[in-house]
Amino acid sequence: MSDLNLIDNCAPTLAGIKTGNLFLYDCKDFDSFEKEITEYNKYFEEKGIKIEIVNRMNNKILLYVFRPDLLKRDLMCSESKELLKRFGYDRYDFEDCIIRLKERLSSMKAVNDFPHEIGIFLGYPVEDVRGFIDNKAKGYKCVGYWKVYGDINEAKKRFNLFDKCTSIYKERYKSGVSLDILAVKKLCKYKK
Repeated sequence: MSDLNLIDNCAPTLAGIKTGNLFLYDCKDFDSFEKEITEYNKYFEEKGIKIEIVNRMNNKILLYVFRPDLLKRDLMCSESKELLKRFGYDRYDFEDCIIRLKERLSSMKAVNDFPHEIGIFLGYPVEDVRGFIDNKAKGYKCVGYWKVYGDINEAKKRFNLFDKCTSIYKERYKSGVSLDILAVKKLCKYKK
């Protein structure tokens, strides 16, 4: 995996303005890829970023790049706990929740089985995650990084922020700024 893969798919998380990102990666050699993820995790530890392999389907690896501190905050929200409880999450420590998410992902038999509560792990507003699940992805007000059932204006601000962040990060990386500089240690403030 290249640094550019991470920037293309995870710039808002690297910048500290989003809880997490999820992306599919094509992997030919799983054992060496696991070692690569271990090295990235050592590299990112001081930045407060973690990478988890949350599912493996043949040569496709589903990666979750996240900030544990932001995930802990999101999981402690009473609305998040209430929603996650519906899907068998009974402990809200971020590591336990990721284990449960991995179980749900590995038990998928069809696209319909996808654990849409994953939006909580990505920092999406709980109202929108719940709306997506309860309305079976229909009746949304607008769509961007996720389908919006709640505050359209706030969602559009965040979509624009994420787009701008990704564009700036790609531009800066191509001009020679290293991933070490781009992956910030101090979290940016963004009010939900």
